[in-house]
Amino acid sequence: MPAPPANSILRLFYGPIISPVTPRLAKYLPHALICIDNGTISWIEEDIKHEDELSKVLEAKDIVGCEVTRLRHGQFLMPGFIDTHTHAPQFPNLGRGGQYELLDWLDKLTFPTEAKFGNSKYATKVYRSVVKRLLDCGTTTCCYYSSAHVVGSRILADIVHASGQRAFIGLCNMDRHVPDTYLKGITHDDSLNDARESIEYTLSLKSPLIRPILTPRFAISCSGPLLQGLGDIISEYPEHALRIPVQTHLAENRNEIDFTASLFPDHESYTHIYESHGLLGPATILAHGCYLTEKELKLIKESGAGVSHCPTSNFHLNSGIAKVGEWLDAGVKVGLGTDVSGGFSPSMLTAIQHASIAAKVIAMQTPPVPAKSNGASGHTNGTNGHTNGHVNEETNGHDNNGETNGHTTNGHTNGHIHGINGHSESPLANKPLSIPSLLYLATLGGAQLVAIEDQTGSLDPGKAFDALLVDLRPETGNPNLWWDEHEEGEAGVDKDPVHELQDFLEKFFFCGDDRNIAEVYVQGRMVAGKNGQAV
Repeated sequence: MPAPPANSILRLFYGPIISPVTPRLAKYLPHALICIDNGTISWIEEDIKHEDELSKVLEAKDIVGCEVTRLRHGQFLMPGFIDTHTHAPQFPNLGRGGQYELLDWLDKLTFPTEAKFGNSKYATKVYRSVVKRLLDCGTTTCCYYSSAHVVGSRILADIVHASGQRAFIGLCNMDRHVPDTYLKGITHDDSLNDARESIEYTLSLKSPLIRPILTPRFAISCSGPLLQGLGDIISEYPEHALRIPVQTHLAENRNEIDFTASLFPDHESYTHIYESHGLLGPATILAHGCYLTEKELKLIKESGAGVSHCPTSNFHLNSGIAKVGEWLDAGVKVGLGTDVSGGFSPSMLTAIQHASIAAKVIAMQTPPVPAKSNGASGHTNGTNGHTNGHVNEETNGHDNNGETNGHTTNGHTNGHIHGINGHSESPLANKPLSIPSLLYLATLGGAQLVAIEDQTGSLDPGKAFDALLVDLRPETGNPNLWWDEHEEGEAGVDKDPVHELQDFLEKFFFCGDDRNIAEVYVQGRMVAGKNGQAV
């Protein structure tokens, strides 16, 4: 194999890697070697168990003098989190407003706070903290709503650009049902001009990591002419093959839905409002969707749009519980969002935890269906276990010990499975979400939702190294994580490395926090993490 080009900047990691494959499958690679070349994953050797094998691989690839970062026991690499829905100007309100539902929450708490972001000094102070917090939480890609102020959206774009985060920046468009103390006398033309100015400024940064995104807040605060004008703006940028993306809210709260219907009485549904104004397409992010009808779900699927699942906010504002399993079964694109400050945490780990709880609430309310096995040797299509190896699946059924989510001690098929073999397509509706499903929603599902799955969302050759180095060791100081002595690997303990890696991911999801995020990488550059300052 030819040597790397002289100007290549190589980075090598040796140790466990976890990466999503589908909503039902994840790769668990306990002994992998990954090579990053100028920020892009060049290749991955999936199974190198011994040092002599490692040396032979490096020699065969003509790599000399390049330091290999060896992960310690309790550490692993995984894709960075993709937050598909959050409001940067709402971070000062974190933890407030749980006594309200959506519309009162907007009027009494949210609009007054967002109104402050016309002040550039205030916006700069807050947005610097916002971006740092999200990076520290492992969010490598974020879809931001700014306030309705051009100056604020510019400041947010500048701060994100300097931080190295991958992001979408959207000025929040509104021309009605917003207090005069926030936007006095604004017209739809004013809002459209602000949108264009914000888009042009973001594009002027010429960053491959940052893109503008059209952001009609929701149909209540946008008149028909404003929605139509925003739809028309998309056609003004034909050089963007996947069009200027769009983000908005949809079917979050019953009162919101009723009010929207009264404002648009000639439209069949909430979703049809966006469709009729040219805002529904393959790069449209629809947040919440707690009360989508079958017709709306079909329209979303046919348009190529998708839904940002925001379970923390859905619980906190008493909005509803989204049927994510049904969406995934229908082939709709789905990602996760923190939805600060309707959601009370900027961490995607919190969103993961609440997505799991929401799915279990739906499952508990659904009459049980008898499990069926396909009888295939070594593969499980229903209730019993993992298919272990390089591609692994966790099922949603009950094991023989009555535990849910597929974590069984019987029913493992061990071995190295190169590629995707024997995975099931069992329905996800009305069932708890497995660990692979939660991983997918927080990473690759989000990348697909924002149409950047060719760039990020999983650790695969050809994609950017947007990654987290997770550390579960006791030195991190997280009291939530239990570390048994045998997990130090003392003699006499024989633990399957794939099963152990599955356990590590589950522990991180449900007991981890920013203390366990040692390093955060975007396009190969370390931008945050507990192991040191961003470089």
